[in-house]
Amino acid sequence: MNIQADPVGYKALSRHFAAAREVDSQLAEEVHQQTRLLRLGSTAVVGLLLIAVLVLLHATRAVAMPVVMGLVVGLILTPVADKGEGYGIPGAVTVLAIVGGLLAALAGIIYLMMPSLPDVAASIPRIKAGFAGLLAQLEGVLAMLDGLRKGAEAGGGAIVTETRTSTVDMAARAMEIATPTLSQAIIFLFTLLMFSASRQEIRQALVLSFTNRERRLSVIRSFNEAQARLADYLFTVSLINAGLGSLVATAFWLAGIPGAGLWGFLAFTLNYLPVVGPLLLKGLLLVFGIATYPGEAAALAPLGLFLALSLIEANVVTPRIVGQRITMSPLLVFLSVVIWTWMWGFAGAFLAMPLLALASVVHAEFAECSDPKLPG
Repeated sequence: MNIQADPVGYKALSRHFAAAREVDSQLAEEVHQQTRLLRLGSTAVVGLLLIAVLVLLHATRAVAMPVVMGLVVGLILTPVADKGEGYGIPGAVTVLAIVGGLLAALAGIIYLMMPSLPDVAASIPRIKAGFAGLLAQLEGVLAMLDGLRKGAEAGGGAIVTETRTSTVDMAARAMEIATPTLSQAIIFLFTLLMFSASRQEIRQALVLSFTNRERRLSVIRSFNEAQARLADYLFTVSLINAGLGSLVATAFWLAGIPGAGLWGFLAFTLNYLPVVGPLLLKGLLLVFGIATYPGEAAALAPLGLFLALSLIEANVVTPRIVGQRITMSPLLVFLSVVIWTWMWGFAGAFLAMPLLALASVVHAEFAECSDPKLPG
């Protein structure tokens, strides 16, 4: 069969479609490049906004810290407040009762620790003697530093005046410390109560701020997930810390270490501060051991005993229990603790994990648009 070459211009059409495909590929590449630039620009804007927010929170930490803590604690206690409202009890009253119960429990623990205080008081002379030995060992270093200071003052013509601290000055400094703490406690309590009383209105306002149905569902899911995750985290960590404190108190009591109940209470409370709390307690135990016991092995006994218990808790118990519920990168946890501790001190260290958990919930929900799901 004889076929004519290109009877209807197939070659011309082929060239036309090839050129069209090339133009389409160029347009697709341009769109891709523009999309990447838009993403980079939006990421940069979000990063700058985050830095600005952190700077603002640091500058206003005296007010921002208790407000944020009140909101976080209120979010944790929301399920309990909802159950209270099911029985006709206002949410603010339920939360106030919980806070009062926690303070009463804390007072009871301190009262139970009172019998161990005479043991600590009896060991004060031994501790003072230990510190005197430490100062004697550091005398050479202190003398060298004093010589450097005197040389700098002689060279620079500095005038050193002796200052005396009076009782009035001490009282004034105590008031300077107590007044901001009391103000922050009041701000925290009022923020917690107001959030508990108006949490439904706040939730509704956030949901209605979005016009898209999927985004509204995302907000509802984020609220539910944040409440569940924070409550589960706090309950689980509290049980772990209570177990660690009990073990520390029992082990120290069996080892004859003075103030076993006090060390157990410190282990329970300081373990709420990730990274910072255990390091602080280890430093206290090291100083206490060196100042209390003359020998090197005996001086390291309190620290070694706590290290053995804390290693089991940190590497066996906590990863198995908490890791199954909240999976977060150790690097993100460390950076969160460092940043919030730098910003707000011990309160920031306590809030580091809850705030990171909230951020992970929001990021997982809003980072990518997925198929709409009903709120859990």
